[in-house]
Amino acid sequence: MGGDSAGTTDVAARVRVDPKVHKVGSTLIGYSGSFRSGQLLAHALAFPARPAKMSVEKFMVTLVADAVRTCLQTGFQDKTETVGPQLLIGYQGRIFNLYEDYQIEEIVEGYNAIGSGADIAIGVLYATAGSKKTPVERIECALQAAEKFCNSVRGPFKIIHS
Repeated sequence: MGGDSAGTTDVAARVRVDPKVHKVGSTLIGYSGSFRSGQLLAHALAFPARPAKMSVEKFMVTLVADAVRTCLQTGFQDKTETVGPQLLIGYQGRIFNLYEDYQIEEIVEGYNAIGSGADIAIGVLYATAGSKKTPVERIECALQAAEKFCNSVRGPFKIIHS
């Protein structure tokens, strides 16, 4: 999983030190949107354990989505707010997109991207599928393309894996 370093507004972009991708136990989490939400998820999220007989899908839709919402309500959102950040969650070799409304998406391609450069990054990941590039090289290439063609994506890039 990889992320850029841009913190942007409508008129400004700043390169930040704090990363947009984190390892929480053996789970990878990347975010777009508020840096405050990302900071909380990296440092305060109590990532739940999956019960042995619970499917991964049900686990993501229920326990994980609820744990993210609870974490954000503790230090970021009003308890009545129903919109959160957009996340990528790498769990047991699978990648899930947790949308702002807390729905969970897993797409058939086995890769995904979020944020302002997502469409560009997904295009590169598609174009390099089946190539001799390693996953890290494919992610690096996707981030470089997003930086080249999206004014709110900036290096340096951070790539993590489980």
